[in-house]
Amino acid sequence: GERLKTLLSACVALKLIRRRIDENGTDLFHLPKASSKQLVRTSRQYWGDYLSMQVDGQFYNRLADIDNTIKHGTEASHGYESWFDSDPDAAKNYTKAQHNGSLATAYALHKRLPELASDFPSMRMLDVGGGSGAFSIVTSRVIQDATAVVLDLPNVIETTKSIISEEEESVRRRVSTLALSATDPGSWEGVVQDESFDVVLLSYVSGSIPSEALAGLYSNAFRALKPGGKAIIHDFFINNDGRGPPNAALWVLAHISVNPAGMGLIPKRVINILSEQGFIAPRVHELIPGMTKVIVAKKKNA
Repeated sequence: GERLKTLLSACVALKLIRRRIDENGTDLFHLPKASSKQLVRTSRQYWGDYLSMQVDGQFYNRLADIDNTIKHGTEASHGYESWFDSDPDAAKNYTKAQHNGSLATAYALHKRLPELASDFPSMRMLDVGGGSGAFSIVTSRVIQDATAVVLDLPNVIETTKSIISEEEESVRRRVSTLALSATDPGSWEGVVQDESFDVVLLSYVSGSIPSEALAGLYSNAFRALKPGGKAIIHDFFINNDGRGPPNAALWVLAHISVNPAGMGLIPKRVINILSEQGFIAPRVHELIPGMTKVIVAKKKNA
């Protein structure tokens, strides 16, 4: 009917599908290569759950009130930790939705930083705010002798354990979990041992917590690292000049709806906080073009 034709026309305009007319004048529609790879559930590169379950299912409704959140901050939203504590189903859906996309990003991270495998062939990694465990899973797949600990909120970790359990035994036995808050520096004491990790990964964490918690988080990461270890900060970053990239800037804006007390991440601001905690030699890399960046900083050798 007309409603379906209208929908198909919109999808063609957005280049999500393609249209051609056969010799009988019949409209024929098919998926372009990018849609086939990324939006078909049976594809290895599928990440449609992120769009349907997280962006559409959890963020669009919050954006309807973005003006109120910008005006009143935490009076309108109290952040991820409060949200997930009060709504276990939201935590579960958010974590599951993120998984496939994060697997692909994790492989891209190792491709961007191949030195991780050579510097730390028996890497022990702390995956802070690790969500589904995707980065830990990929690290254990890529580096044969690597082990990883996924640290996240209790309601998230329940889903993490389920996802890890589906991995081959050679991977799942090397990925463990730890239910802790990233925003409470004191909660790590006596639980996360000092100088016990080669790498501390913080992917999509720095922009998801209150800005006042960043210094304590990076301090905890510094203490957890062995001398010579590396902190990896991966997130949506606006360029230092504040002029984009557009997709990253729009995501940072959307994030206000959940994390109104957060920082609009800019590389030089994050590097300054890392340096204040003792990190040296920061390097900035682009990871997802036009979207995310990675900052790698080092703990000085003893």
